[in-house]
Amino acid sequence: MIFLLSCSVANATDYFIDYVGGNDANNGTSKLTPWKKCPGMQGISMTYSHSAGDRFVFKGGVTWPASCFTLVKYQQSGTAGNPDTYTSDETWYSGGSFTKPVFDFEDTLVSGTGLFSGVHDGVYISDSDYVTIFGIEMKRLLVNNVADPGYNGYGLASIHIDSTSDNVTIQQCYIYNWKCQATNDSDFGGIFSEGTYVHILQNTVGWGRAANAWETNSSGTCLSGGWWCISNRFVGAFQLINSAPFEIGWNEFGPATNTAEPSAHCNGIFQTGANGLTQVIHDNLFHDLDINFQTMLLHPAGPTSGPGFGTVTNTTTILYNNTIFNCNGSHGIVLDDRQLLTDANTIRIMIWNNTIQGYGFGAVGGNATNVDYLWADIRGNHWIFDLPTTGSSTPVESSFAQTQIESSNIWHTNAEATALGYTAANLYRPTLISSPTVLAGVSLTATNVAGTDAELHPYKFDRLWVARPSSGNWDAGAYQFASSESPVASAAVTISGGVRISGGVTIR
Repeated sequence: MIFLLSCSVANATDYFIDYVGGNDANNGTSKLTPWKKCPGMQGISMTYSHSAGDRFVFKGGVTWPASCFTLVKYQQSGTAGNPDTYTSDETWYSGGSFTKPVFDFEDTLVSGTGLFSGVHDGVYISDSDYVTIFGIEMKRLLVNNVADPGYNGYGLASIHIDSTSDNVTIQQCYIYNWKCQATNDSDFGGIFSEGTYVHILQNTVGWGRAANAWETNSSGTCLSGGWWCISNRFVGAFQLINSAPFEIGWNEFGPATNTAEPSAHCNGIFQTGANGLTQVIHDNLFHDLDINFQTMLLHPAGPTSGPGFGTVTNTTTILYNNTIFNCNGSHGIVLDDRQLLTDANTIRIMIWNNTIQGYGFGAVGGNATNVDYLWADIRGNHWIFDLPTTGSSTPVESSFAQTQIESSNIWHTNAEATALGYTAANLYRPTLISSPTVLAGVSLTATNVAGTDAELHPYKFDRLWVARPSSGNWDAGAYQFASSESPVASAAVTISGGVRISGGVTIR
């Protein structure tokens, strides 16, 4: 294999890759003279000199088998506005119409060579900044066994971005059908990100398989890490997001069945805080998560052991415009406040304008000595909740924070909600101007909370991008009543780091 690293300032080049019709002896710079494999794949024979902004265009409808992987991207960076890109061209494909190019790991343990012989990811990005992977289908990653059965395959993923890589974008990819060799669950399978400024945009990730099974149980994790997670769909894994990104917006979570490993935790979003972190979870749809799932399990003060134990302080978690239904765990949102370990902790959580059908909001654990440092603001939510025969008499557990603001929350039983027109069929939106959530909330236009500027976190719009009123009360819940089914046109949203996408997504 000849693989040349270069600091060349030559212009970026488009390279074309066709496993069926290509040849690594070609120059790769034309659709008529494509390479068979891509630089970084296993068994390549071409000579390649990197320039920032190189694009690798894979032919649609063509499959690259397990023998080509792991694809290693090492010490090759693009630049801001000119990333190295792995993508396709919808005018260049095999078959009757365009389909995504496919990386098929074939349930085979793939690996790199040399320095990366111990790497078993599908794609591994190391010490490389400004890299984009766009529109690739990846399937059937096999996760090897490791010594600790409780953490089988930790970090092994179809795409792995290590801690030395920044400004990576994964967009419009389809990643699915990974499985582990043994019946254990951990952070394996989908996307595993340790890098900074990582954008996860408009992907479908999920349908992991348990050992020796085919989509009968959840397995692994769709996404670990990242910084911005926008407009994705996560399904069929025992954790949909672990170690949550800083912003999670306009995603769909579910359905997902119980894990194959009974001792594993099942979560829609599992969040762990960090010093000074403001994390925003907004405009998402959660549905059809099985009985062992917590829809959101939030640890805003950080880990209970290991690095950072007891040191995480001054965190803010903001949840707004989320809709949760047919999720059968103990609560829609769970705050685990056992991490309030020092007097220096100031933990704030804001739960604003969510629609939650199910078991509401609650806290577990708790620290009687330090609980005074938790501050909760719970306003404008629509709870659809049948009281249990014992226990709480309200969807919101009380007396777990020194400061707890509750106002303008609307609560209905399931039967009441159905009679009033709030149903799963319309995602629990109000259907009439007289619906009891209409104008029953409080305006949150001026929140004055750090990290919640109008561009990134548009409180003035609901989950379907319908405008909230500029003055007066808002509707309670995730939806603002509109006489038309069509929301107003959404403005574009610019995410810090240079990625621009249109505002929201409507998932039906």
